[in-house]
Amino acid sequence: MPSLIERIHAAREQWVDAGGTQWLIRRPTLHRYLELHKTPTALLREAVVGWKLREMDLVPGGGDQVPAFDPDAALEHLQDRPEAYSALLDAVTAAVGAFLQRKEAEQGKS
Repeated sequence: MPSLIERIHAAREQWVDAGGTQWLIRRPTLHRYLELHKTPTALLREAVVGWKLREMDLVPGGGDQVPAFDPDAALEHLQDRPEAYSALLDAVTAAVGAFLQRKEAEQGKS
């Protein structure tokens, strides 16, 4: 059974398409978002937590298997693909915005 922190993290995760590939992002807490939003690479390092890329997507001549997620390799890959990099930043920002809207709606109901 997942631990409490694993369940908290999973509740903030979603798969997004960026640059034709699937990435798992975890919405940062509001505190972390405010700390990191002015440093996009640091924000992506923390928010991107998984992928559905094959080794051949990452390395010329690589295999067809999906390697274990590696945040350093993910950033290296994304920094060469501005469309995917930007799309993931937009997805993280949208996730934070949606969270804030839900919070405002909940406060309006009280």
